[in-house]
Amino acid sequence: MIKPNKLALAILMLACSLTQGHAEDDDKGSISSIKIEYDATKHLEIELENELRTIDYLQTIERWNSEITVNYTFFNFLKISNGYSLLRYNHEKRGWETGYRFFVGATGFYKWNNFKLSLSEKYQQTYRKGVAQKTTRDNPKKILKSKLKLKYKITKLGLEPYISTELYHDLKRRYKGKHVVTKYEAGVSYAINKRNEFSIYYRYQKEEIEGDANKKILGIGYTFKL
Repeated sequence: MIKPNKLALAILMLACSLTQGHAEDDDKGSISSIKIEYDATKHLEIELENELRTIDYLQTIERWNSEITVNYTFFNFLKISNGYSLLRYNHEKRGWETGYRFFVGATGFYKWNNFKLSLSEKYQQTYRKGVAQKTTRDNPKKILKSKLKLKYKITKLGLEPYISTELYHDLKRRYKGKHVVTKYEAGVSYAINKRNEFSIYYRYQKEEIEGDANKKILGIGYTFKL
């Protein structure tokens, strides 16, 4: 059996190795988020989240968004989600743009001792205000995300290290569902108490088709549970 402290150390070492292992011309940025969770009933949960993203070593705001999500747990192993996001993008050519995103998804779980494996499928549709639709650009933009995540709960320490990988499939006419982005992530969350949780993670985002630079992202988050 892997000792909890060794597993947490392995997750952090993985994050460090990912940071060093990619090209120096990758974009570097950050994500900061604050989330509020409310259990309306035994099966129904509501989430409110505000997120801020930066690039160029925190020098430039890339985007911010406010999001509401409704989760309904049908069984211990299945959760359905539906939500809406208001986004503001800082486009390098067109300046600040507004986006409206609707999404729906499902997540399956499997638990074994302190391990938890999950697989999520999420469909999202984003309409960007004032952006014209062209042959090579759809508005609204449609994406299908597939995410595999493994967590390990260290109950005595309040820690939960994890690793995950996520695939983006672009459903616009030009790509017709091709795999366009891969995200690799390693992090850990810390439960300060029953209501407050802090998390930190490292993400490497690889562009599979577009000419955009790959991204190295350091993320921090805070969650308050009502």
